Amino acid sequence: MADSIKPPLPNISRRHFIKSASVATAALATTPLMAATFGNVASENNATNTAQPSMTMKQLAEKMEHRHWPKYNDVTVVDALSLTFDLSKNQFNETTLSQIANSGVSAIHATVTYPGANFEKTVASIAKIKKLIRDHHHVFCEANSIEEIEKAKHCGKVAVIMGFQSAEMLVDSHNEVKFERIPLFSNLGIRVMQLTYNRRSPFGDGSLVNISRGITKLGVQAIEVMEDSNVLVDLSHASKKTIQTSIKHCKKPIAITHTGCSSIYCHPRNTDDEELRAVAKCGGVVGIYAMPFLAGGTAPITADNFIQHIDHAINVCGEDHVGIGTDQSLIPVVDDQQYQATIKEELKQRKAAGISAPGETDERPLYIPDLNHERRMELIAWHLAKKGYKDARIEKVLGANFMRLFGEVWS
Repeated sequence: MADSIKPPLPNISRRHFIKSASVATAALATTPLMAATFGNVASENNATNTAQPSMTMKQLAEKMEHRHWPKYNDVTVVDALSLTFDLSKNQFNETTLSQIANSGVSAIHATVTYPGANFEKTVASIAKIKKLIRDHHHVFCEANSIEEIEKAKHCGKVAVIMGFQSAEMLVDSHNEVKFERIPLFSNLGIRVMQLTYNRRSPFGDGSLVNISRGITKLGVQAIEVMEDSNVLVDLSHASKKTIQTSIKHCKKPIAITHTGCSSIYCHPRNTDDEELRAVAKCGGVVGIYAMPFLAGGTAPITADNFIQHIDHAINVCGEDHVGIGTDQSLIPVVDDQQYQATIKEELKQRKAAGISAPGETDERPLYIPDLNHERRMELIAWHLAKKGYKDARIEKVLGANFMRLFGEVWS
C-alpha cells in the first residue's frame, strides 16, 4: 500500500486523558483537552492571559442567576464536539444525568472511540454507546437525521451524533485501507468522520506533523466514499495543507467541528484565516472549542477569550458558517485534589507515548472556569448578547448553522 498508518497508539488519547481524569472526581465529570502554553510560536499580537483568579463553581452558580438568554429554551442547541460519553467508566448517575438534562443542549457530536482503536474495538464501542443511550432513554436518543434532533428537542432529550476522530478502524491488520467499512459504519450510525488525528494517517497529515504532504490519494477516495455514505467530513486536527487540499476534493460542505483561530492565538490546533474562509466558501461550518489553546500564558482561559475567537471566526467566515464544538462534557468539572493528581499521571503517560500536543501542561485549568456550568451554552449566548449580537445571529452560532450543515450532508 502506498500510504500506511502507524501501529495503534496506546489507549490514552487526548480525550481518554481528560475523561479518565475527570471520572476520578466526585461528580465523575469529564473535561476538554489538557492545558497548553505555546508561547514560543506565538506572535506579538497573540492573546496572552496573565495570572488572575479563576471563578469557582459556587461563584459561577451565583452569577448564573442573572445570566440568561431569553430565547435559549426555544432554539436548537448543538455542541459539535462533546466529551459526555466515557466508555471506561460509568459516569452517569442521578446527579450527572440531571445536569445533562438541564443543559438545554439539543444535540451533541460524541466521539465513539479513542485514536488507536481498531475495527473490532470500534464496533464494540458503538454497541456500548447505543446501550448507554437505551439505558438512559429518558435523557438521550440517537440521531441520524436533523428530524431526529428536532424530535429530541421537542421531547426534552439530548440527541447523540456518533463520530470518529481518527482512521485506524478503517485499516486492517496489514495496513490496508478498507473503504467498504465507511458505509458499514454509516449504517451503524456514524455520521461524522475525521480524516486524521494529530499524526499522519493513510488519508492525510495531522496538525502536529512537521512537514505535511496534505491529503493523499487514499484520502481523496475516502472523502468520495464518506460523501456517498452521507457522512460529514471533519477536518479537525488536520494540518493546514491537509485542510487546503481536502476541501478541493469535497463535493459537499465540510466541517472543522472543534478548533480556534490562529490569528488570535498561534497554535497547531488552531486554524488560519485562509482555511476558515475556504470552509465557509464550500458551505461548511467551523466550531470553536472551549479549550486552553485559545490564549497564551498560564492563567485560566476566560469566556472573553472564547468569545474573541467566535467573533473573529464570524468576521472571517460570516455568521452562517460558525458554530460551537466545546470539546468538553455537559457535566461540569469538579476540580479537586484527586482530579489534579490523576491529570498529572495521565499527562506523564501521554508524553511517554509521544502523543501530547506542544505546550501541554498541568499548570493551567483544562476548562474555562467561568463557563464551567451545565448551562454553558446559555452562558455563551449571554456573553454574545452582551457583546451586542442580535438574537438571530446567536441562534445560528448556538446550533442553526450546524443543523443546516447536517441537513445538507446527511440527506
